[in-house]
Amino acid sequence: MNELNAYLKENYHKSIFDQMEKEKETYVLHLHGNKVISGEVKTNKKYDVIFKSESGKEEEIQKHNIKFLYLKKDEEVVKKGIKVDKNVKEKKLGPIINPRKRNHIKNKTLFPLMQERVLLFFTTLEGDIIGGIIGGFTRYEIQILGKKGIPITLLRHAVFDLRDKRKRCYLKRAVEARKKTSRSRKGI
Repeated sequence: MNELNAYLKENYHKSIFDQMEKEKETYVLHLHGNKVISGEVKTNKKYDVIFKSESGKEEEIQKHNIKFLYLKKDEEVVKKGIKVDKNVKEKKLGPIINPRKRNHIKNKTLFPLMQERVLLFFTTLEGDIIGGIIGGFTRYEIQILGKKGIPITLLRHAVFDLRDKRKRCYLKRAVEARKKTSRSRKGI
């Protein structure tokens, strides 16, 4: 676990929104309600961002309303790579405000998946499926390297499910259930 602790010490506090505020690049944000906007972050606050759209309009967006984001220059490739799980979409799930009720993925699960470069499929609360390998993660974000290695930042609070190509689930509750089943088989 020393490698994980070193990784967390270096990266856990970072935020894509700090980077966006400094860069002044144009990003595409996918928000809950299937709203998609393009522009730049003018100000990064603790729970919100002041976002200036390409039309020049500024608005305050709560971070828990953002599902995922990527650079505008990559939009065409990213959009082609996003699939939709119709069953999840039909549930019409919105943001989960209470952190305890979210679909958690443990850092000690993410880290080896990132190191082993496992192909994963993240499903958002609104059914967007984003495939790729983990490029990095922080306290609130997971960077997915999608088609052609293009980085897509998924906000951890927007995760509905995480599976590999064999359909194995990596959410905290599924990993813990597998461990519990494994222990009971061993008679522990």
